[in-house]
Amino acid sequence: MADRKPPTLEEIWELFREIGEKFKDTDAKFKRTDSKIAKLAENIGGLSNKWGDLGEAMTVGESVELFNALEGI
Repeated sequence: MADRKPPTLEEIWELFREIGEKFKDTDAKFKRTDSKIAKLAENIGGLSNKWGDLGEAMTVGESVELFNALEGI
């Protein structure tokens, strides 16, 4: 290791450029992942609404009949 000479200024700048490019690639990957997560969350939210609509549709008819059967309500 003692025989190794220190890097030149140009070599250091080149390393910074390479690291900068890798950060750009990583940032783009994070943005794609964030977009996919947001779309998944939206789909899950829509699915839970559908389950709520189904449960409501299944009980509304019976609820009306039950309340009509009870006098005074």
